[in-house]
Amino acid sequence: MKKKKIEPQEDYEREVEETTDMITGEDVMEVTAYMANAPDCCSKEEVAENAMSMLGASVVEPEIYHTEEEYENAQEESEIEEEAETQNQEVVMGGI
Repeated sequence: MKKKKIEPQEDYEREVEETTDMITGEDVMEVTAYMANAPDCCSKEEVAENAMSMLGASVVEPEIYHTEEEYENAQEESEIEEEAETQNQEVVMGGI
């Protein structure tokens, strides 16, 4: 029986498929670990949004891994930023 010669394109496609499988497996494990350990302070919608944002990403987003205290601080910072942005818009609109 004669062995079939593997063409460069076939070899490339096999490597891409293997890499895709590895990345997918890693994503599944990462999301599963996050879902099992998601902070209680996050709503179900926030947890789902965070989990979905993790898919395909190979960089850990520190803002989704937090304690309840860090969550409260982030919420306060977000409110302060929103308020400052609103005030800036009012100043700009008032100058027009």
